[in-house]
Amino acid sequence: MTMRSAHRKAKRIMDSEKSIILFLLLVLAALTIYKFNLSPTGEMSYFMTATGVNTSIDLSYSPEEPRVLQKMEVKAVVKSERRENFLEIVVTENGRTNKYQEYQFPLEGGGNTFIFDYAPTSINKQTIVANLYNYNKTVLYDSKMIDFKAESDIGPFDIEVNPLTNFVPKGKELPLTVKMKNFGLKGTDVNLIIFIDCLYKADIEQSSVIFINTSAELEKDYLLPTCDEVDQHRIRASVIVYGAEYVSASTQYYEKENLASLDFLVPNIIATVERSTHKLNILFNNKNGIDAKNIKPIVFGIPSSWFTITPSFIPEIKPDDFSVAIIDFNIPKNSRGSYMLMVGASGDNLFSQKIVELKVDGAAAAAKTVESADLKSIIIISAMLAIGILIFFIWKKRK
Repeated sequence: MTMRSAHRKAKRIMDSEKSIILFLLLVLAALTIYKFNLSPTGEMSYFMTATGVNTSIDLSYSPEEPRVLQKMEVKAVVKSERRENFLEIVVTENGRTNKYQEYQFPLEGGGNTFIFDYAPTSINKQTIVANLYNYNKTVLYDSKMIDFKAESDIGPFDIEVNPLTNFVPKGKELPLTVKMKNFGLKGTDVNLIIFIDCLYKADIEQSSVIFINTSAELEKDYLLPTCDEVDQHRIRASVIVYGAEYVSASTQYYEKENLASLDFLVPNIIATVERSTHKLNILFNNKNGIDAKNIKPIVFGIPSSWFTITPSFIPEIKPDDFSVAIIDFNIPKNSRGSYMLMVGASGDNLFSQKIVELKVDGAAAAAKTVESADLKSIIIISAMLAIGILIFFIWKKRK
């Protein structure tokens, strides 16, 4: 090999190495640009973050404990060495924007304060975000975030969920009583939502708006549709205040294909009056051939303060045996009306119920009115009789 050919070969190798190095540098530069310009979603972005720029945001709010539906003050104090600036402030909640403010301003070598009012409508956690950009929002100078939760003058609340039976025939309605108490200083409307978790179909949901007065206890009866599925199901009741779940309670029940029952008789109609008492005796007969256990006599459809049941629990009724439950109704005033009651018993793998109409009229008040009228009549008659006797004696004396 001649010197000339060797020199050419060495030059070609050096040119190839230079080309490889240049190619690698270009690839490295491309990867660097791609890395710094890739947005969190994987899309290319022209956004840049400034470094070495003396800018800052001091973000705050007052009062220290914001109240629901009352104004709070959001303040951003901005310092920047840049000539043109763009400031945006966002209040977010669960990914939703509750308020958005933006300011475009010159701020070279100085500071400025931006304040706006905001009235939270929820007790959920919320976030205030402040971003400082250049004038066309391509360079981020500074970003600050603070979280807060607004307090409420409403509540606290307590809630109980009480199904009248732990067993219900498949697909039949479930009688449920919800008791709530407001321990707060103010009455308020709350949204009560009741959920039943189903396995193979959409969950059942029922909601209603209820007013609970201050320091008041409230009892509501619900006859809920069921999942029509043989299995155990969970019931949950939630009190929603200002868009957030304030308190909840849960329990469970079972849907069964075949449930035992007890035989008993009740009248179709119970007629009574306001401010009176009434007794109803129920004779439960077990004709199932097996022991009936853990039996609870039930009355559903009127407030529990209107009645007492004795006994409230029957441990066992043997086959072909009987047990008696006595329901003492104590009808309050201002209760005139017609009420459809579910009366019966629940127990282990057992549910029996019949419908009874409770009719309450105002006869007690009318009777009181009659008594008052009779008393007035007696007084008038007695006075007239006394006057007559007096006139008689005066006439007789003159004669």
